[in-house]
Amino acid sequence: MSHLNTIVQYVKHQIRAYNRHGIHSPFVYAFLEDVLYADDRSEFKNLEQLKNALLNDERVIQITDLGAGSKINQNNNRLIKDIAKHSSKPSKYGRLFNRMVKYYQTEQVIELGTSLGLSSSYFAQNNPHLKVTTIEGCPETLKIATTNFEKLNLNNIRTLQGDFKDRLSEALTPRGEKEIIFFDGNHQEQATLEYFKTALKNVSSKSIFIFDDIHWSIGMTKAWNKIKGHPQTVVTLDLFFIGIVFFDERLTPQNFNIRF
Repeated sequence: MSHLNTIVQYVKHQIRAYNRHGIHSPFVYAFLEDVLYADDRSEFKNLEQLKNALLNDERVIQITDLGAGSKINQNNNRLIKDIAKHSSKPSKYGRLFNRMVKYYQTEQVIELGTSLGLSSSYFAQNNPHLKVTTIEGCPETLKIATTNFEKLNLNNIRTLQGDFKDRLSEALTPRGEKEIIFFDGNHQEQATLEYFKTALKNVSSKSIFIFDDIHWSIGMTKAWNKIKGHPQTVVTLDLFFIGIVFFDERLTPQNFNIRF
């Protein structure tokens, strides 16, 4: 998807999107009121400092890319600061992930795509009960991420190196555990749908899936639309840059565009 087309799609999303007002689903209204818009930046100063340090890190590492690659830089030798600039999301998403863990009393997070470890750290921080398993294809970025976890004294993160299709099944927990799966790597339509299909094997009413960059390309938008239409999907929230899927059968099936 071209940069211009992304802008056009974003404008369309903003026109269609809701905030708290106009939402008639009690479940979604509560999510917006108590989780999405209940932000507190003060808890994450250490993560902001780490991110700023990464944005100024001049070290060069060799990237092993098993996914769709970068739209910005096709060179396998990349500056850490460039990886931090182009692969990390605005910090408000990390804070959202942390609030979701607390609100839903999540027991495990599985992340596909560690990169430099920022999202993993947001999930894990101040949630000592949580088990985070993060999977990364590139050994060099995983080394940086592991160092970052150590700097932050996060002892509840387990790392797995390898291809997502090989390691996801290993990371899945028994059905029924309160689990968030964050799909944040290999932004290709077919790969995303394959990971979704694998993760569905253990899905329960307590499961939550988060998909990154759902409008990154035409293929990713197609994948997102297929995920929304899957018979096991119940409620979806399209925040444009991420999509959230709930599987609780007690809810009324609905798809929402949300302004964030």
